[in-house]
Amino acid sequence: DGFQLMNKIHEDWPECRVIFLSGHSEFDMIYRAIQGEAVTFLLKTEGFDKITATLRDTISDLDRVQRHQETQAKLSAQEEVTRQMLQREALSALVRGRSRKIYAAALEIDLDQPMLPLYAYIESDTQPPTLEELHDKLLVIDRALRCQLATYPIRIAFWNHHEDILWILQPDKTLDMKRCMLYVRENIELIQNTVQHEVGMTLAFALHTSAVSADQLANAYQSLRRRVCQGVGLPGMIALQPSVP
Repeated sequence: DGFQLMNKIHEDWPECRVIFLSGHSEFDMIYRAIQGEAVTFLLKTEGFDKITATLRDTISDLDRVQRHQETQAKLSAQEEVTRQMLQREALSALVRGRSRKIYAAALEIDLDQPMLPLYAYIESDTQPPTLEELHDKLLVIDRALRCQLATYPIRIAFWNHHEDILWILQPDKTLDMKRCMLYVRENIELIQNTVQHEVGMTLAFALHTSAVSADQLANAYQSLRRRVCQGVGLPGMIALQPSVP
């Protein structure tokens, strides 16, 4: 019946609006109808003008809701872009050895806790991408790593500069850093394969064999970068870098 249909519609299409048009005027039917969300009840005896006006009001309300949702989506997207920009600026400061205190609030990691830097160099691409294409591909690369490491409680901060990519990994305080490093190593090849398949890029990785502090991050980044540059010609290499003194 109409009520079963209404429930099915709302189950499969939650934002749909329902207008009941009935010849019944019993109170219990009206009461049942208006208990549903976004439901309007009309009697056939109310006339064509009332039906038309109700349809127009419902469509206007749907348009208003859609505009609100679109505005919220734009705001959310802008907020995410702003967050990424702040985090990139913060990580740029750390990678270049600048003061870390003023940028701490913009990061997803705790600068007072040990962290594991993972460096990647973009070795090849099917063709040189535009800046917009590169940005989209970097998002895919970052998402590939996060998805692959999602089963382990790791906080991740992402940074890049041209072909250089740096992730700062920080496992939960209760977890062992060595286990985290082993877990990351076991998944690097899968991340490489995913990136190669989805965006046509080959990544060469370098990973520290132990955690570093925020003050050691700049040296760690340079050490990892040199490690990979020394191995140019080995596509998709995975290098391990000893701890920073």
